[in-house]
Amino acid sequence: MRVDIEHFSGKEIERVYLASTVDEAERVEALLDRAAFPYTVDVEKYRRTVAFLFGGMRAGLGFYVSPENAAECKRLLADSGFDAGIESE
Repeated sequence: MRVDIEHFSGKEIERVYLASTVDEAERVEALLDRAAFPYTVDVEKYRRTVAFLFGGMRAGLGFYVSPENAAECKRLLADSGFDAGIESE
């Protein structure tokens, strides 16, 4: 279930996924809405490089959970086919 960042006030959170498109973000959000743990989102900039010539800064949507839920969340995302944006250690 999506919560405001204030839900985690004073607590550590961990980014588990970075969605690079609106469609991807909506599908990840729908999946996490059905999950049992709270998550929050934040717009983030990231660098994307294509063929060493093109690229630049892009905006994506980061998905955050508490550290104790991170491994389970990443497993859920991977099992659902969202491998590309899973935050690696």
